[in-house]
Amino acid sequence: MKGKMKVLLPLLLLLVLPLMVAMKPAQPGGEAAGGLLSAIVISAPGADPVRVAAASEEYLVLEHHLGLLILDPQVLTVVDEIPAEDIGLKTQGDQSFSYSLDGDRLLLERATKEGGAPYSYDLAQGKLTEGVGEAPQGVESPRALTAEELKGEFGAAEGQGLQGKDWTFALIPDLNEVGQSQLRLKNAQGELTTTLADLAREREDLPLSLNGKALDAKGFSSGGKLHLPLRAIMEGAGYEVEWQAEDGSIVLKKASDELLLKRGDGQYSLTRDGKTLAFDYFLREDRTYIGQKFFGALDLDVAASGNDQRMEVKLQAK
Repeated sequence: MKGKMKVLLPLLLLLVLPLMVAMKPAQPGGEAAGGLLSAIVISAPGADPVRVAAASEEYLVLEHHLGLLILDPQVLTVVDEIPAEDIGLKTQGDQSFSYSLDGDRLLLERATKEGGAPYSYDLAQGKLTEGVGEAPQGVESPRALTAEELKGEFGAAEGQGLQGKDWTFALIPDLNEVGQSQLRLKNAQGELTTTLADLAREREDLPLSLNGKALDAKGFSSGGKLHLPLRAIMEGAGYEVEWQAEDGSIVLKKASDELLLKRGDGQYSLTRDGKTLAFDYFLREDRTYIGQKFFGALDLDVAASGNDQRMEVKLQAK
């Protein structure tokens, strides 16, 4: 009997393992899902739709029951994210937050006192702390579009629209499939239309221009986050770029301006005007790609135009 079992077990494994592999659910587009954006895109139909929870000239905060996405309103890419479990966000109902933006500070206050602790999130450093301190006073927010204005601008009967100083944005939710919720943008660069699903997929070889001049180097996005080639852009902006082999730090020099980027665990940090900022980076084919918010810190505006098939990123000195 034992001899038969020794023969049967390998045969069973040979039959069962291929079936187990075949039964493994495929990810959308054949790509591995990762990060909060991808989790939202593949969330079950009928879950809370995504909505604009707060906005400023620099940030759009989208809320879903799985967490918060913070977008750049000029590019419609993810600059940060906060999973629901980090803040105890459970629904968009009785335990939801009210949100407000004060510069690089996102304030999260419970809608009910018994709901739990309020939080403050530093968007520059990616740091979450309990307590919000004083709420912002007199901070100007983008104007909400009326239903008539939303329909006139974007031809949408339902959704949320916002009017910034130099951009107009609309979120048109899909109640049946969150990933098909549309993001629409109009700015001086043109128009950009995408969906959450398109935002989540990997994008390679994004065309770049600096002050109206096309660059040979390209950008890419991963998990909805945009990464741009550091050397190509900084040299185009008139900086000398020196890489320090001993610790991987990078020195940027331009006239009397000298900046030091220190490399850490998956991030570079920059201390400027007494404030330390952290930026995600990738090393690809011996090139350093850094998150888009780095360039905003160096007074380079980042904007985009196009659609989900072809997006062009444009940088302009302020």
